[in-house]
Amino acid sequence: LYGILNRPRFLTYRIQQINAQIVNLESCLYPGAIRYDREKVDSSPSDKMPQIVAEIVDLKKERERLEKEVGVSKDTLIRFCESNLSEELDRTVIIMHYIGKQTFEQIGVALSYSKGWVWHTYDRAIDILEEALMKKETK
Repeated sequence: LYGILNRPRFLTYRIQQINAQIVNLESCLYPGAIRYDREKVDSSPSDKMPQIVAEIVDLKKERERLEKEVGVSKDTLIRFCESNLSEELDRTVIIMHYIGKQTFEQIGVALSYSKGWVWHTYDRAIDILEEALMKKETK
């Protein structure tokens, strides 16, 4: 169950990691990034720029693929909640928490409920979703 619920968050985190890698690699392409070692003489100098550019291109392709996967996983999560949670409040809490990345306190403020009530609603929704998932797995 938590694999379904957390998939968008995990994918988004991976995209952030890729973005950091791209920024790091792009900084290697700037003229100031070239370092010369006066004491070491390289008898076979090689230009790393094509290798770095190729790595950046590969990372951007991976990022694009993951961004599409984030959309699919969010849609899957929403459909899973809509088909298994009859209460609108239950669906809202789960979606705000897992897709909106909001804390229970933030959800409570937005919906005018206490943090405790949001937690209770979340707990009830998780129980319902776990039961629905177990029923699907036994079929």
